Amino acid sequence: MTGENNNKKKKKNQVPFRLNVLFIIVFMLFSTLILRLGLVQIVNGQTYQKQVDQTQVKTSKLNSARGLIYDSTGKLLVGNKPEKAITFTRTKNDTNEDLLKLAQKLSKYISLDTSKVTERDKKDYWVLKQGLKKAFQEKLSTAEYNRVKNDNTKSYNLLLSKITKKDLSTLTKHDMHVDAIYRQLSQAMNLTPFYVKVGVKDKAYYEIGEHLDKLKGINLTVTAARTYPNGSDFYLGNVGSIPKDKLDYFLVHGYNRNDKVGTSGLEEEYQSALNGTPTQLKYNMVNGTAVGNPKQISGQRGYDLELTVNQQFQKKV
Repeated sequence: MTGENNNKKKKKNQVPFRLNVLFIIVFMLFSTLILRLGLVQIVNGQTYQKQVDQTQVKTSKLNSARGLIYDSTGKLLVGNKPEKAITFTRTKNDTNEDLLKLAQKLSKYISLDTSKVTERDKKDYWVLKQGLKKAFQEKLSTAEYNRVKNDNTKSYNLLLSKITKKDLSTLTKHDMHVDAIYRQLSQAMNLTPFYVKVGVKDKAYYEIGEHLDKLKGINLTVTAARTYPNGSDFYLGNVGSIPKDKLDYFLVHGYNRNDKVGTSGLEEEYQSALNGTPTQLKYNMVNGTAVGNPKQISGQRGYDLELTVNQQFQKKV
């Protein structure tokens, strides 16, 4: 009996000893892990962060062709036709002066609707044409400039307020065409292709292609425009620029600022299906600057829509 008791005591003593050894091992492992994390995050954190910053990839999107719309008999109601287009991809190093020079070069080949140019656009263009330093000297007294020189926004707004209609009247017809192009270019976001003009004539398209090496950021592409082979019935809807009151919604859902979306009727109701999968452009970034040409991942045309409406019967009704 005494021997059995001794054996039981030895087993009981062995269990706490093993637990203590296990706790010590776990403690040492956690201590090693904590030291390692401290070394990575505190000591070498900046080094690793620089490596991450140097190897980032930025993805931009370009819309694919929209899906087609058929009536119940399979008759094509809404189709697509290819149209030549010019896109501009801006980089973070492009200044307003760079955009103005590019607009002046493009004005030799294309023209845009000048009716959309606002008075503010004209004032911005007038300042750029004069040169910011010269414009300040011409429009602000020394006392006025010294009062606002430490606030860029306030000083620029004061400068704009000093520009008169007489100043703007010096802008020529050619200036207005250049300003319209500059206005388009200035709306582009960093590394996101922006449509400068859709429906470019063949001559201008090929001339620009011959001078692409002198037109930084400009690219030629083909986009799809809507066609209505059997007439544009009201319920089909329209496709156009993103409405201002819905801009935030579309930007949050991955659209570009100048994408075309359904604005009414079935085009608007089935926007997510008709829009399809956009083409992706992946840029390799080094210190925030794109290096080399982007890797392009082709998108897919939107889903087709077949209606329960018989167009011929509908027209008779």
